[in-house]
Amino acid sequence: MDNLPLIANLLAVPEYKAKYLDDVNQLVDHMEGIQTRISGLAGLRRLGITPPRR
Repeated sequence: MDNLPLIANLLAVPEYKAKYLDDVNQLVDHMEGIQTRISGLAGLRRLGITPPRR
């Protein structure tokens, strides 16, 4: 973090660090299983099926 002093200073504040870690954990939870979803959609495309849009 030596080359990112603003981030280092922000993460030194416990409230900001807790919020950051919460946001990262939410992102990780959201992305769980994404590779399976991508593979499934790619398989549909290979069969010539247009996957439904969300």
